[in-house]
Formats: sequence, structure tokens, C-alpha cells
Amino acid sequence: MHDSGFAPEWTMGDRLRKIRRRAKMTQAQFAGALGVADDTYGAWESDRNKVTDVVAVAKRIKVLTGTPVWWTLDTQEGPRPAGPDGGSEGGPRQIRTDDLRIKSP
Repeated sequence: MHDSGFAPEWTMGDRLRKIRRRAKMTQAQFAGALGVADDTYGAWESDRNKVTDVVAVAKRIKVLTGTPVWWTLDTQEGPRPAGPDGGSEGGPRQIRTDDLRIKSP
């Protein structure tokens, strides 16, 4: 019997790996693009060390790959998306800025 409310949690390392692979970059290439040492990035991706300034790194990743900051930081509530683009396999769609505008009656 399984709990239908179970949602797997991704660590920061899991999300970094998924973003990097989607960008088709090696760890060394991604570390260089982020401006960190290869071993520092490797420790982040393997969850041996925590990212010190996660917001700054998430913003750099957004500029580098287009991945939304909220996805990198895992700040969206509810079901988890399938990937950094918001996912289309059963996950919620990515929120567009048009969706946030107040509509007049």
C-alpha cells in the first residue's frame, strides 16, 4: 500500500544537476559559467556542501539558462513540476506574467 499524498523532494543538488544536464554542460563548464570552482560546484551538486548564497546562484542560473529563480529555489507550492521549464508531464504549468495582471470587469 502506498501513500497517494507522497511527493518526492528534490534537493538543491538534484535541481542543479537537472538544470546543468538540460543545458548540456559538464560540471566544470557549469561551474565556470557560474563563477565558482569546479570542486565547489561538485560539492553542491552532490549535496556535500550547501550553496551559501542560493538567491544569487539562482539569479545567475536564470541568466545562464533561463530557468526561473522560483524553480531553482523550489519555492512554488503544490505539486512539483517535472523540470526547470515548468514541466508538461502532469506538473503545473509555468506562471506567465499575464496571469498575474488584475483583470478589469
